[in-house]
Order: sequence, then C-alpha cells, then structure tokens
Amino acid sequence: MDKPPALIGRASRNFWDEGLNLLLVNVLWFLAQLLIVSGPPATMALFAVTNRVARGHLARPAEFGDAMRRFFVAGWKWGALNLVAIVVFGNAAITYGGGLFGPYGAILSLVMWFLLGAWLFTQLFAYPLWLEQTDRRIGLALRNALVMMAYHPAVTLLALLVAAAAVGLTVAAWILVALVTPALLATLGSTIVVAQVEALREGPE
Repeated sequence: MDKPPALIGRASRNFWDEGLNLLLVNVLWFLAQLLIVSGPPATMALFAVTNRVARGHLARPAEFGDAMRRFFVAGWKWGALNLVAIVVFGNAAITYGGGLFGPYGAILSLVMWFLLGAWLFTQLFAYPLWLEQTDRRIGLALRNALVMMAYHPAVTLLALLVAAAAVGLTVAAWILVALVTPALLATLGSTIVVAQVEALREGPE
C-alpha cells in the first residue's frame, strides 16, 4: 500500500477529478436524508459510488440510484446499527455529563463521546470493506476495519486528521454537508480501503 501522504494525495486527486459528479451525488445523498426512509440506503450508495471512483471509474449519478435500490435492506441494517450506537453513546455521554455523577461524570462523558467518535470514524472503512467482501456480514466488515486500522496506524492517524478537519469546517459552514463533506469522507475511506485490498491481492513486494 502507498505511504500515508501519497495515499491521502490519491484520495484528494480522486475527489478532485470527479468533483462535479461527486458534488451532484452528494446533493442527491443530502436530499435522500431529508426523506429519512431513503437516508441509510443513500449512505451505502454514496460509498458504492466512491468505491468506483477509487478504482478509476466515473462517479455516475445513475449508479447512485441503482446502488440505493440494490442496497436498500443492507443500508437500513447499517443505519439501524449506527442509530443504536449514536443513541447509546450519545445518551450515556449526556447523562454522565449532567452533574449527577460528581467529578467522575465529566470523565465518563468524555469517554462516551470518544467511543461515539471512534465508532463513526470506523464506518469510513467498514462501509467500503463491506462492499469489497464476498461474505457481506456487517460484523466481519467492522472487524476487518479495526484490523486494518490497527495494522496501519499512520494511515489511520492521517485519515483521522483529514476527517477531523473536514468535520471542523462543516461545523463552521453547514452547507458543506449538502455539497461536499459526505462525498469527501466517503472518497477518503474508499480510496484507503481499495489501496489496501489491491496491496493484499498483489502480495508482498
């Protein structure tokens, strides 16, 4: 697999080369979230499109709609799991931070927020790994994502910094959610996963 800076550069080029198409796909993703029922499948479809981009193909909006239909059930399985994680960790963080647990509450609250952030960050790799797997079990994709992150800490750290910067900019300008950020993050995760899969298939140099 490429060195971390080169890999981030590869993801940036992928996003830049297909920027207009990915912007349109991102808008479609955003509109799907507003309808709620199509939200989780749209997220899976977004990763399906960026998986193609990571392999050198065009980001076709038509592929986005097709992927939503193909992965509707799988998208909702992922969506339900993520919703549970958000509710559990988020509720625990708010509860612990409410002052009822004394000085330890703030620490426990930070731990819960950290776990939620770690869970969401892992999805950047778990979704594209699920698409690459022949055995499409969600648990296996999550396990493979954690293994990949553990084996490539430098790439993981650099990707985390890029993702954190993107999220930070989005907090300052929410319009980026509708136009850029989800597609950018999906391209980042898909590019790293595809590079890892290619490296494994090629074997040691």
